[in-house]
Amino acid sequence: MKADILKAIFKNLRYALHRDISLRLNSSQICSNGLLQNLMMFAWQPKLKFATLTTMFKIFGKPDPKEQARKSRSELRSVERDIGRELTKLQREEAKIIQEMKSAAAQGNVSTAKILAKQLVTLRKAKDQQLRAKTQITGVQHRVTQVAAQQTVSSSIRTATKAFATANKATDLTRIRQDVQGFQRESAKLGVVEDALGEGLDDVRMGCGGALFDEEDEEESTRVMNELYDEIGLDVSSKLGTNSIPSALPNVGQASRVRQQSQEDLEAEEELRRLGIGV
Repeated sequence: MKADILKAIFKNLRYALHRDISLRLNSSQICSNGLLQNLMMFAWQPKLKFATLTTMFKIFGKPDPKEQARKSRSELRSVERDIGRELTKLQREEAKIIQEMKSAAAQGNVSTAKILAKQLVTLRKAKDQQLRAKTQITGVQHRVTQVAAQQTVSSSIRTATKAFATANKATDLTRIRQDVQGFQRESAKLGVVEDALGEGLDDVRMGCGGALFDEEDEEESTRVMNELYDEIGLDVSSKLGTNSIPSALPNVGQASRVRQQSQEDLEAEEELRRLGIGV
């Protein structure tokens, strides 16, 4: 069988080459150990037909599941058409036998009618067998389609599995664990720093007005407060000591109201004098 296939291949190769190239191959050359070298030599000829190479790859290459399914469905459809033609013939033959039976019965030929009846029974059995075969072939076609679909799904799953395997190989789990642990460690350090900074600020706020201020600072603050009181026109020298800071500052708005009332009193006295009223 293999030798016949190889002979057919080389026969096609002979006709595919340019007419100026003369090839003389015999059966011993075809079946010799140099088969691969001969095939390679023929494949590189400039005038080799593409169809011949395609045939070679189909014979020696890996079968394609989709191509196999397509070929199987094509063969099954061909068989189904043949069965359909046979059924058509049987139906015509059945009609013919029935017509002959009617003619024989009309003529009173009972024996002929019985023979035709037996033939009709046999024909109808054959017809039923053909119908069952057609139904089975249709079911096989559906099954082939399902198998092809399953192979497609299997191929997709296999491709996805390879992709997942490649991704898993490229993923360094140890490095990921180290990164996560480093992130957690640095986050913990940042929390400790924030807590320490908050405690330090609290200590600073509690120390304001206490140990943070020495005597020179207190004298400077007293001087600034005296200048402020001079600006607002209040005499607070009697109220302030040389080395003490008042517990509360006078209200600037209140001092303004005092000056306004003094001005109003002066205006009222002036008005009374103008009217000749003594004050």
